[in-house]
Amino acid sequence: MRMDVSRDNVTGISMYHAVLSSGMDAYFMPLDPSVMVSMFHVFTRFGSIDAKFRDEKGKVIEVKDGTAHFLEHCAFYDPDGSMATDWFNERGVYSNAWTSFDHTTYHFQSTGSNTRRNLEYLLKFVTTPYLTDAIVKKEQGAIGQEIAMYDDRPGWALMQNLRLALFCEHPIRRSLGGDKESIMQITKEYLQRAYDTFYRPSNLTLVAFMPSAKGERDAKKLFMMAESISSKLGFSQRKAPEYLYVAEQVEVKERKIIAQHHVPEPLVALGFKARTGMEGSTEERLRSDIVNDLLAETILSDSSKAVFDIIQAGDARSLSGGHNSGRGFGYFAISGSAKNAERFEEVVVSMIREQARGKLSREIFENRKRAMISSIARDLELEDPEDLESRTIHMRAAGFEIAQLIPVLQGIRFEDTLEAGRKYLDTDNYAVSVLLPKAEPN
Repeated sequence: MRMDVSRDNVTGISMYHAVLSSGMDAYFMPLDPSVMVSMFHVFTRFGSIDAKFRDEKGKVIEVKDGTAHFLEHCAFYDPDGSMATDWFNERGVYSNAWTSFDHTTYHFQSTGSNTRRNLEYLLKFVTTPYLTDAIVKKEQGAIGQEIAMYDDRPGWALMQNLRLALFCEHPIRRSLGGDKESIMQITKEYLQRAYDTFYRPSNLTLVAFMPSAKGERDAKKLFMMAESISSKLGFSQRKAPEYLYVAEQVEVKERKIIAQHHVPEPLVALGFKARTGMEGSTEERLRSDIVNDLLAETILSDSSKAVFDIIQAGDARSLSGGHNSGRGFGYFAISGSAKNAERFEEVVVSMIREQARGKLSREIFENRKRAMISSIARDLELEDPEDLESRTIHMRAAGFEIAQLIPVLQGIRFEDTLEAGRKYLDTDNYAVSVLLPKAEPN
């Protein structure tokens, strides 16, 4: 088995990688030997934005809204009627899962020594679903309630409407959990086909974080263990699905979406499209995303006089936001509450344009860059294990290496953010989402 390694020379962190005979990617990050917890993730490169793919026979298949999230719910059932979380809990092991725009991950954390037992169970329950009509019906009800809960959250509704206004074709328009209509169309047979497509080993990635004094030796041991478990479970190599990405146009779909919600005063979000598509190398895409992250943080910093002046003048009670990106999409979002939604839009757009045209603060940029490097370094030094897990898994699912992050960030100049500001923010091509207070019935 061939093994390669990537290293961050700043923090000294390493990430070992191998491809198992089943086609599954496996990664191992050695942690300081003093760390008492081991963390294992298995994720499928399948999230809410993966709406269309080409199967092994060349047929184009469209995926129902909410499928990835529905599969996550169903993965935990065992044939004996118990849940996978019960199995882990009985052995003192914490387990959970999440679905995002571009992946679904299942994970456990343990301080014990039964690594093989726990990993074998994780791989088994993730790849061998137990699906019945009764389970599907039960989860349709549970997910329907979850969708209603999210719809009741003003912040969720505000940003969902912003994405609907910004994007014309990209499935980032989809709600992560689907809607009540789409989930009611999901059947046991449909879920089984989706499992067979997206949960095959060649579309899965194993990531292990373990205390280790000898990284290379322990990486080999972990990969050999994963290979042995894969063989025992009968994993075979099959071609991963070919995801099909849309060619998202530059223009926004709608200038403004206005809705009513249970809010005391208007909530407003402005959105600007950033990088779209999958062109360029992995490092070029990562660099573009980090430049845009820094641009957003510099403009919206708590130290920004421009932001302070808007709030001081009463044109916004609050102002926050950032840059969001994933496979084939990127956008800037700036949101806040205000007495007058139109005034909020006017002054915030004016401020952003001024920043993009040269008023961006070099001092704030340098401060934010140092703070970002420091935050990443803390994660890599395991100040908070969950932050390290989250950052690593999200980057790996997007195709990026965690060891690339600090070196790429160090090479970004102030002029790079100015260029990105002129490209993406000095424009009339933006969208607005507004939530107005709901009129109470008499």
